[in-house]
Amino acid sequence: MTRKTQKIQRIGNSAGILLPAEWLSQKHLKPGAKVRLEITDQRISVFPEEIDREVEVDERYAKEVHSFLRRNREILGRLAK
Repeated sequence: MTRKTQKIQRIGNSAGILLPAEWLSQKHLKPGAKVRLEITDQRISVFPEEIDREVEVDERYAKEVHSFLRRNREILGRLAK
């Protein structure tokens, strides 16, 4: 477990805690990411809600998907209705 003391800072009419960039990077979070907060008697916990990661698709896979969609266009269209 890594611990760090942070100061609660005023942000407009609210308050916030700055999270170290290293921690955000470790959890694949960036500014604007949604997190879930949970509070118990002694603890406030922060959990990643969604992790945005770019997925690389190789060209062969992309061609296979395109071919599948082309071959099955009619049935996929009926299923979508």
